[in-house]
Amino acid sequence: MTRRLSNRALGSARSGAILMDLALALAILGLILAGGLMAAPSLLKNRREAVTEDRLDRAELALMAHFISTGVLPCPADADGPNPPWIPGSCPVRTGGLDRPSPLFSMGTLPWWSLGLMEEDALDGWGHRLTYAVSQGMVDVGVDCTAEALTKAPLNGAIAVLGADKGQAPPDRERAAYVVLSHGANGLGAVTSAGSRQGERGAINPSEAENAPPSSASLSLDADKGARLHSAPGMGEVEAGSFDDLLRWKTPWTLIHDLGCLERD
Repeated sequence: MTRRLSNRALGSARSGAILMDLALALAILGLILAGGLMAAPSLLKNRREAVTEDRLDRAELALMAHFISTGVLPCPADADGPNPPWIPGSCPVRTGGLDRPSPLFSMGTLPWWSLGLMEEDALDGWGHRLTYAVSQGMVDVGVDCTAEALTKAPLNGAIAVLGADKGQAPPDRERAAYVVLSHGANGLGAVTSAGSRQGERGAINPSEAENAPPSSASLSLDADKGARLHSAPGMGEVEAGSFDDLLRWKTPWTLIHDLGCLERD
């Protein structure tokens, strides 16, 4: 009888140990799952940012290839106008002689079909269309990819890109030839893949509002009259944490240099 009780006690002890092991394993699994759930938003954010950076890279390469083959950059597609969102809209015709620098630029969305891209290449990681701005001098005057390109008077950028110090504008010679931008996670000012506008303009902070494209590429913006884009928030916007746009741009001189035009005969 004593022996039977000992066996029963031993069996109970073993069962208790197994239950404790299972409980411990479940507790550890719960901690792992909880940690994974906590990390999921961060992983998703990083993935969307990586997708956005990759598509900005593709957009810039496509723009450079277009410039090599045609000597000009394409006009933007209308942001939410009546024309198709995948082909260039109608940039304004320059007034005055073509030999004079122009301070005008146009904004819209990336004309992906004309650049040989797929539609998804023109969307950022949050599913918004990439915004694209281009200086008029890079659209209506053909430039050969040679060292002599720098002597072309009309070859100038018209897009003033500001950093955190809004009172420090770049000199005229350092204005951008083009800008490609994602409106970030909040998407404020962006055009969705369905063609609707994300966020009311009045509810957007000033920097993101100026980064939002007009409805049509034909509505030109004038840098000499204060039109500009923003690569960083202003001080008040930093404190509010409301600016998250991602910009890529090149000046005409950087574009020509990166294409190797200065090394050609």
